Amino acid sequence: MIGRSGANKFLKNISKKDRVLLIHHTDLDGIISGIFLYRYCLSKTPNVTHLFYSYKEKIKCRKYKKYNKIIFSDLSDIGIHDLVQNFSAQKNDILVIDHHQKEVNFGKNIAVYRNRPDEYIPCSRMAQELFEKDQWLAMIGVLADAGEKYNSNTKYIKDFMQKEKITIDWYNKNVVYPIENMLIYHNKNLEEVFNYILNLKNYKHIKSLENISKKIEYEINYQCNKCKNESEKLGSFNFYLIKSKFPIKSIVASKLSSENKDEVFIIATEEKRMIMFSVRSQRDDSNFAFLLKDTILDFKRASFGGHKKAAGGTFPKKYLPKFKKRLQKLI
Repeated sequence: MIGRSGANKFLKNISKKDRVLLIHHTDLDGIISGIFLYRYCLSKTPNVTHLFYSYKEKIKCRKYKKYNKIIFSDLSDIGIHDLVQNFSAQKNDILVIDHHQKEVNFGKNIAVYRNRPDEYIPCSRMAQELFEKDQWLAMIGVLADAGEKYNSNTKYIKDFMQKEKITIDWYNKNVVYPIENMLIYHNKNLEEVFNYILNLKNYKHIKSLENISKKIEYEINYQCNKCKNESEKLGSFNFYLIKSKFPIKSIVASKLSSENKDEVFIIATEEKRMIMFSVRSQRDDSNFAFLLKDTILDFKRASFGGHKKAAGGTFPKKYLPKFKKRLQKLI
């Protein structure tokens, strides 16, 4: 059971007797696709629980044995492969909705709905099109995931903007960025962000988030300026290790790459002796994200995932000198 029709069949078959566990990513695309699925599942059964998952957490499947249906959203197949197999071994019914490149097979008994290889459609749009309502909500996840940079989303975005008589820049400034900043500010309490978005009626009802946005925007601009002055040039890559109390590495990488379209940026942070990095490039010929995968494959406890122009990974800090040397030789 693979594809959109398979996902529809899985979701429509949820009954009041079912217990549903929804596991989704922690970024806006993951959260918003999660909200679409959470709302729908609640309309079918009151027994629904959702979990944030960023690949670092350890989920004990036995703890959730009472849930007979498991749904994953916006999580790469290689990042959740073992988790899916563990749930499958418990005889759970499983649906995976994802837009990352296919890297592994889950097995015939797992329902999978993913993009075609030639498409880039964020999970928030995939979820919205399953239920055919609230495009304004999906648009937050689509733009937060840089969906406007891909032709497969052009008509979807254009039709919405024309209908609402607004522009992408307006929507980013007044809707996407404030909520993105809220997510960064409340990174230790993601449930607060989830519930805030869940209870929004439409984008016109967004309450002022100006104070939060000012703090985050200041920190982003501060780190971008530091990166411009202090980043290391390693081959074709601009590498910078930031120190901030906010998780802004991917935002900084995206902002810098948008302002410097011929450059490739790797922005990293350190947490508990682990290096976490985001790589961004706006070049049409870029496939730097997946080239980087080979540089850390032999590192113990390393992980990597993402897309052609945007990806990220983690590895123990002890490998950082080796990682830098490999970047210098990569291109």
